[in-house]
Amino acid sequence: MGYDIKRFQCDNGRGEYNNKTFRYVLTARGTTYEPCPPYAHHKNGIAERMIRTITEKATPMMIDSQAPIQFWGEAVDTAVYLHQRSPNEGLKRNDRDGYQALYETPYEMLHGFGKATHDAAGNEILFQASIHNLCRFGCYASRLIPEVQRHQGKFGQRSKPCMMVGYTHDSKTLWRLWDPEFQTVKAQSEVVFDEERNAHMSCQHGSNESDIFGLPEDEEYVDEIDTGDEPLRGQDSQPTQLGKRSKSHMHQAPDEEAEKAHSRRLCREDQTAQRSAAEAENAHSRRLRREDQTAQRSAADAKNIAHSRRLRREDQTARRSAAAIKKSSQVPPAAPAPAPAPAPPIGSHVTRSQGKNTTEALTASAADLFTYAEAMESPVRNH
Repeated sequence: MGYDIKRFQCDNGRGEYNNKTFRYVLTARGTTYEPCPPYAHHKNGIAERMIRTITEKATPMMIDSQAPIQFWGEAVDTAVYLHQRSPNEGLKRNDRDGYQALYETPYEMLHGFGKATHDAAGNEILFQASIHNLCRFGCYASRLIPEVQRHQGKFGQRSKPCMMVGYTHDSKTLWRLWDPEFQTVKAQSEVVFDEERNAHMSCQHGSNESDIFGLPEDEEYVDEIDTGDEPLRGQDSQPTQLGKRSKSHMHQAPDEEAEKAHSRRLCREDQTAQRSAAEAENAHSRRLRREDQTAQRSAADAKNIAHSRRLRREDQTARRSAAAIKKSSQVPPAAPAPAPAPAPPIGSHVTRSQGKNTTEALTASAADLFTYAEAMESPVRNH
């Protein structure tokens, strides 16, 4: 558009922009790479701020339509489509060079920049986008079934219920519709919309009911572009399997679809309950095994401790017995005990030499004693 990119600002994430190939392209074109600091969202570049703008537009559409979370991609694509056709305040401000765009929407800027604003007759050329095809996201849509695709001829079903999920960027007469029979998104024309009615009626939090279309809750779908030229199918032919599951005939009643969806939900709940019971049983078995192993280890430890104590006691008894035997074999036979010294007369005084002799005699007598029994039989037991 006549401008050179001088600086490229983005977040601090690795892989999306911060990679070797992309940074080489920026360097080759003379563009400075400027990542913002972590957790500084206010310093993000235009691309990051635009992601937030688109997300804030797609979120209300998902809430209003009550569509499953699997359709968030379609909601984001529709938000981009609407943003391009909405007035933008940034286009009305002057840039650094004092230039102010002549357009109000990004769509006009994209298709009209650099082109003549008037024709040869002087009439102004308008690059405005058509908005007559806009309708509510997630609303009820009834598309026409071509005559060659009707199963029962004149008396067969002439339309089928679908859900509007977006637009095609290169056409004004095609809408992206969710086809519940084939579990795909197709681009269709000749559609009648009922914007007062949500196609998906039971996607509120905590609801386990199924809507009339049998929209998926946890399954992906196949994106396919179809303009209505499907081959003719007979009464006995089956529809081509485009999604994860193959559906029945196109004329199947909504209550049968709801009954099948209810049966699938019950089957999933039964499988979940069985898995939970099996996991609980396995956890109980593992806990019992751990307790048994712990009890066995405790019993073995107690047995080992008791055996060690008994061995220590036997060892100590054996050592004491050996020491006693060795000591008794080395001690000579005891000499006869000396006669006790005569007691001093009453009233007399004991001299220092007499007391010393008596003490030495007691000491010598006590030195010859080895056991408690000998000490009790000794004549000096009273001293």
